[in-house]
Amino acid sequence: MKIQKMQKAELSLLADAMLGEKWFINYKELELLYEVFFDDFFVLYKDEKPIGFISALRYTDTFAMISNFIILKEFRSLGFGQKLFSFALEHLKNHQTALDADLDNKQLYLDNGFIPYFESVYYNFQITKEFKDSEPVKKTLVKEDFLYFQDKDKSTKLSYYLYAIANESSTKYRVIYKKNKISSYGLCISYKDGYKLVVASTKHEEALRIISSLLSEFNVGTVIYMEVTKLEEVLLDIVRVLKMKKYSKKIKMYNKVLES
Repeated sequence: MKIQKMQKAELSLLADAMLGEKWFINYKELELLYEVFFDDFFVLYKDEKPIGFISALRYTDTFAMISNFIILKEFRSLGFGQKLFSFALEHLKNHQTALDADLDNKQLYLDNGFIPYFESVYYNFQITKEFKDSEPVKKTLVKEDFLYFQDKDKSTKLSYYLYAIANESSTKYRVIYKKNKISSYGLCISYKDGYKLVVASTKHEEALRIISSLLSEFNVGTVIYMEVTKLEEVLLDIVRVLKMKKYSKKIKMYNKVLES
């Protein structure tokens, strides 16, 4: 058994494993994530066969996210998952680390000191009417402004990844400026049978304007998804306004106590 850094040519192996789990995959997004966090993707080999994958993404010097954790079905319950997970935790030593766990599949994480904190819920709805574009919402994204806005959390790598996603040809985006700085923004990213809505805003009115402008791009019948936690009051209000329905949910878990 050996664990090694993933090479770009091995990314398709991860994609195949994700499809085998019936996970949704946007291969371009996965490529962009790898291009930014190429030092944080790992493969577990047994007898020269890739049997496990994990991404241990170092967002900052102190905060990280674990994702894309898969052990092929025929190699489960043999200790390989624990070995790969332990490797990832060592890679993320001294980081507060988060992950999303299925409600019925979190024992490994509990055994490794992770604590459930809150649910992350995916909502969706189908557009049943035409939305009006909203002014003055900008449809151009200035790289320097976006990175400055994102880097309030000091996560330059994550900022570059989000900027790359925003500039994908299939992505729609809107921006609101205040005093020559970004105040709020929103993206619609290709997802499943529709689009995933991502909104960064602390202002209810700005979030509504951005969403109305974004949704004006789509035809009646388009399905829109949005991930929301209980901490995101503005987005919870949007869920109520749009009458979105719960689609699925996961548990946000952390390996260190969150500061209040």
